[in-house]
Amino acid sequence: MNDPDFIIVPSTLANNLPNAVDTTATCIIDGSNTIICTGVGPMSDTIEYFISFKFYILSTGPATLPADFGEIRADDTLGNQVVEPLFATLVDSNIYQNKELFYANIDVPGDVDFRANNLVHSYAAGTAAVPSNAEYGLTQLLDTSELLDVYFQHYWATADIAAGAAGAGDGIEYFTTPAVSTSQDAINDITQCTGEGGVTFAVCEVHTVGSIVTSPGRYYTRFRVAPSANWNTQFPDAVSTLMVENIYINKASSLSIPDQGIFDWYGRTIEDQVTVANIGVDVLGASRVTFLINSYVVNEDALYNLHVGISNYWTSAGSNLDGTTFPAFIRVVGYFSTTEKANAQRLAVFFNG
Repeated sequence: MNDPDFIIVPSTLANNLPNAVDTTATCIIDGSNTIICTGVGPMSDTIEYFISFKFYILSTGPATLPADFGEIRADDTLGNQVVEPLFATLVDSNIYQNKELFYANIDVPGDVDFRANNLVHSYAAGTAAVPSNAEYGLTQLLDTSELLDVYFQHYWATADIAAGAAGAGDGIEYFTTPAVSTSQDAINDITQCTGEGGVTFAVCEVHTVGSIVTSPGRYYTRFRVAPSANWNTQFPDAVSTLMVENIYINKASSLSIPDQGIFDWYGRTIEDQVTVANIGVDVLGASRVTFLINSYVVNEDALYNLHVGISNYWTSAGSNLDGTTFPAFIRVVGYFSTTEKANAQRLAVFFNG
């Protein structure tokens, strides 16, 4: 997509293309936002290859995607076309602005509402833990057979749920990776939800659709919920919390490989159809509002023996070192466990803001 407001994040570009003889398959982003991969060797018809990346679109960007968005073509080293270009089939080519989800101070370290911009959180089931500025985000437990409570905590608005006063059948669906699932003990995928101020739910369903064998392109987990009453409490035109019990997370996030370790949540609100009678129905009617939540999952106690701090620093009640007066250094101290050494490829340090 040749538009300056459509930005591919270079560090997210990854592939599993085979190497040609005496060279390495390499992908770059050219000036027209086309991803070009060279040094590609013979491909096998029994292997699924990928080129993956993440991108973002500025608010000043285009209103629609071009007809050739996602086009894939293959040329030989002489520039001759090897296969016919392939295109993605888009049901809707319009580009929509995400609904407002963040709330004040969610990105301010030290504030009581700080969550490092995380909107989905998890804790070991039954611990009575809740999102806080000290514990937030999604975690894969060391024992993946243990259950989690998952919290959605973001800005809600009654008008996002229904055109008028919200009522029976008005609710929300979240779609995510099948790496998230419900307890096998849940009857017909019905689990327990708790809302803001103790709001109860008429529908609280978590269902995994499809399988990696029979429908790899349509394999996901769906959360579907609808309060039984008190919609204005659950959706108060402010931040509020929804908790879903009996959840498993069976892997941590993948940083570059496009697999089930991509923990994005596609949300939508629906009027009149999120009812007990429709539990188990795969597809309900049209969306009122749609939105996207990006999240990630880390291992419980990952890098437990590694500590990150700042060396050559100073602080006081009125100010602190920000790197402009004299240099400060990030100090990483500790060691990797045997498992971490066997599985880690690199150590990455991320910065806020």
